[in-house]
Amino acid sequence: MQGAIDTPGQAVVLAVVITPQLDTVSVGERVQLVASAHSSSGAVVSNTFFSWLSSNDAIASVSSAGLVTAHASGSVVIAARTDNIVGTANVVVIPQR
Repeated sequence: MQGAIDTPGQAVVLAVVITPQLDTVSVGERVQLVASAHSSSGAVVSNTFFSWLSSNDAIASVSSAGLVTAHASGSVVIAARTDNIVGTANVVVIPQR
């Protein structure tokens, strides 16, 4: 979905993409996720605010900037939401190496 960049007011967000979409981290580690909003043409919608949510904060929490911190072994779904459109990524947390 690379190409032109739309600005707010020009395009409606139809998809949210999080990268990486799958990551494995050890307990205590952090990983930065990045969300991007895309219009129907596939163009990136700039200046988009995302709210972030973890399916289980006891396993891995996520900051308002998409920084995931691993707390315990298991797997979680991290979601980024804007304009009622949600994208997800899977994070697997393994014991410390």
